[in-house]
Parts: sequence; structure tokens; C-alpha cells
Amino acid sequence: MIRLILVRHGRTDWSDTHYMGRQDVPLSDVGLAAAETLAETLAAEGPPHQIWSSPLLRARATAEPLARRCELALTVVDDLAEMDYGELQGVAKAERRIHIRPDHVTDPIPGGESLADVATRAHRVAQRLATDVPDDHTVVVVGHYRVNQLLLGELEGRRFDDIVADPVHRPTNTSAWAVTCTLGPDGVLRADGGGHWLAE
Repeated sequence: MIRLILVRHGRTDWSDTHYMGRQDVPLSDVGLAAAETLAETLAAEGPPHQIWSSPLLRARATAEPLARRCELALTVVDDLAEMDYGELQGVAKAERRIHIRPDHVTDPIPGGESLADVATRAHRVAQRLATDVPDDHTVVVVGHYRVNQLLLGELEGRRFDDIVADPVHRPTNTSAWAVTCTLGPDGVLRADGGGHWLAE
């Protein structure tokens, strides 16, 4: 059994205005302050044993205050990176709307990824959690909207089509969702259900 805390990165100056994707945009002052507050909240819950982060700057900057408080090194996991928006990365939302659903569920954004591609990466993260996190440990995973949504759905045992059709996990910036997961005899890690927000 492990405890997983899924965190979405803090706000940036582009959060409301542009499609970031893999663009390495830093946290805004608001995002940096929220990351410090989140670190205080999560440390008070009991320090985690591991902190995993997307390689993107906004995720690492969200994870770093907690890592400092708990004196832990970040484990950077490439598969936690946000969906690759390809040619549309950095496009202003006012100029063009990207319809991820239904246009890019299985068809990649030109030069980028589809949701199915992100789900494949989320599946690999779930497998790594199953093999790399010891029993009774708590791991904080700092990622992004799409990958966190698909990772939680994977751990809940939901089908990809169902997650896409009904994405019940809608993490806001610097939100934290805690869930207990159990490793089955088949080696598959599954959420026990009944997760809850530590920060919304």
C-alpha cells in the first residue's frame, strides 16, 4: 500500500492566456507564493518519502519548496511532462481554440501528441510507481492537468475512453489530491477509491 499525492503545478503568467504545453514558462509570483503555501500544507500532513516531478520548470518550481522543507531530492520523471501541443505551443487562446476533445483524442496535434499518447506515458508512470515505491511510503507527484487526470484514471482502473468521456479529476493550479493505492498480486497498482483534496 502506498499513499499518492497528485499535485498540479502552480500558476504562470500564461495560465489564462496561452497554451503552454512543453513551453518552459516559469511560475508567476502568485504561483511561487502558492507553492510555498502548498509545501507548508503537505509537510504538516507528514513528510513524504519521495517527490516526483515533471521536468518542466513550472512543475519543478512547485515541487522545490516541499523538497527543501523535507530535505528530499526531486526525482524528475520525463513521462510526467504536459501534453505536447506541437505547432500550437505558445498560441494565445484568444487567437485560436484548440479542441483536444474530440479532435486530438487519438489524432496528434501537428508536431505534438494526442491524449492517447499522454495516456501511454501515464501508464508508464503507474507502472514505475508500482515497482519503485516501497510499501507504506508516501510519494508526491507534481505534474500537469492532462497527465495527472489520465494517471489517476489509470490507477482507478478506468478505461481510456471512459476517462476522456468523463474526466472527473479536474485539478486546479497547486491543488493536491491524496489517494491510497494497493499493489495487487498481478503487480498492478490500483487506487482504493475515496481520495480527497488536501488543497484545491
